Amino acid sequence: MFSSETIELDVMTASQDDLFRLIAEKLQGLGYVNSDYLEALTKRESVFPTGINTPVCGLAIPHTESDYIEKQGIAFVRLKETIRFKEMVSNDPVDVKMLFFLLVKNKAEQVKFLSDLMGKFSDDAFLTALLVGKDESASLETLNERKVV
Repeated sequence: MFSSETIELDVMTASQDDLFRLIAEKLQGLGYVNSDYLEALTKRESVFPTGINTPVCGLAIPHTESDYIEKQGIAFVRLKETIRFKEMVSNDPVDVKMLFFLLVKNKAEQVKFLSDLMGKFSDDAFLTALLVGKDESASLETLNERKVV
């Protein structure tokens, strides 16, 4: 599910909109999403926020319907500075440091992907390893050895 081409570390961006635009352009260029992905991603996040507070750091799992996905995967993004999201249950603010962009092509698999990923968020050692990983290959190794999804 993870690939070095879909890992971005220490991304500097001023806002959620800028981040979504940056990631959507990259994913579209790599053939993971179609041209309507950015609009769908932004709209879905505004209606159904994906922020999660953990003891290690704030996370988010932005995603869209499968109609906008061309190739399945998960993009992992670690930010240099946090960006404010809304928490998925309470809508309270969450300062997000790491994001997992779900790219699920088969709609029936989306709940399983979300469930598997959410299960990993209680593993503080896993999240800390991602938070301090030196480069994309270290992050990819952490993601793959913990068998995320």
